Amino acid sequence: MTTADADFPFTPPPDKRGIKAIFSEMDPLEGIFLFVCALSSVGQIFSGARPGSLEAVMPATFQNIWLIVFSLGAFIGMTGICWLGRRLDSILIESVGLAWVGLTLVIYGFAQIIAAFQIENVGGALMAGPLTIVLGIAFFWKHRRIQRVLDRLKT
Repeated sequence: MTTADADFPFTPPPDKRGIKAIFSEMDPLEGIFLFVCALSSVGQIFSGARPGSLEAVMPATFQNIWLIVFSLGAFIGMTGICWLGRRLDSILIESVGLAWVGLTLVIYGFAQIIAAFQIENVGGALMAGPLTIVLGIAFFWKHRRIQRVLDRLKT
């Protein structure tokens, strides 16, 4: 066991690191949101459909890049949550996924606002876009909390 593992506040003893322990440590809201993002991305990949606001404001190449980052972020985050190895590795993997999903949600939120203003739907611009941006910021917030814990381990 390394010093980082011994000092990490969320590391259970190695013999307790089973499936039951993983899901008891998971933040359920975070897990549900990542699962919904993963399902949404799979649906978009296989159907070829993209959100209308993205189609209205972004070129097709950027839509595909957005979808790839969104999909990878969701699946990386879920992999981190379900990781059976060291808890420190699990949290690092989860943190990467959270940052990627957060980035794509903020981009999507701004696309919603721009698209709503283009069709002169101010109510839509004031509701859907900011809510999506706030959700993206929440993912970044969790990513930042993890980074602060890791920074404390370095010192």
